[in-house]
Amino acid sequence: AELRAAQVSLAKLNGEKKSADDRVAELEAAMAPTSGEPEEAFGLVTRADLVGKINEISDDCLAA
Repeated sequence: AELRAAQVSLAKLNGEKKSADDRVAELEAAMAPTSGEPEEAFGLVTRADLVGKINEISDDCLAA
């Protein structure tokens, strides 16, 4: 009985791990750089990073 319970628990955990691995793969694909992506875009991970970079570039353009 204990062995069966452990097997059921293991199967459930394996399913959860597969779901987590699939989600990680989706996120990695979403964050992969595109061809022709400017060097300045590397390291921009969050939306806040992107908005900050856009503001920085627009400030530079307005100052010029």
